[in-house]
Amino acid sequence: MVRLSVERFSKFIVQKVHKLSPSVSLVTIKPEDDSKIEPLPVCYSLSLANTDCSEQRPYTPINLIEDYDAPLTNFDILVRQYPNGIISGFLCSRNPGDIVNVRGPFIKVDIDDVVCKYDRLGMIAGGTGITPMLQIVRFVLQKCQKTAMTLLFGNVSETEVLL
Repeated sequence: MVRLSVERFSKFIVQKVHKLSPSVSLVTIKPEDDSKIEPLPVCYSLSLANTDCSEQRPYTPINLIEDYDAPLTNFDILVRQYPNGIISGFLCSRNPGDIVNVRGPFIKVDIDDVVCKYDRLGMIAGGTGITPMLQIVRFVLQKCQKTAMTLLFGNVSETEVLL
């Protein structure tokens, strides 16, 4: 079982890169040795780095998690490729079997004990900013039977509608 660390990078393998729009790809990565990944918190990000770890950027996985206490087999990362983006360009140009370095998880907001206390939850997101909201929505649907949600989401253009 792979235990991620915020202190050091672990090697992961690219499973696939799927282009969703002209500027966004869905990148699926898994542990190098095909083992499972320890369960992770809600509302977290991972830091992904190029081969020599000289550059890194945070990304929020969007996996469909059916049980937050169960180990994962891979991560799905939504990546917007910027013209001069070092890491976004690196990730979007990977091929199956290529190495990507990962560390984390970095908890953005500790929502586990808080969000279910509310009857209503409102969220606003744009573009790839949908990724942390998806983690929260999936958690609420799974754990908070009484919490109603509203999500306002926007994009620059219709071609950039991602999911």
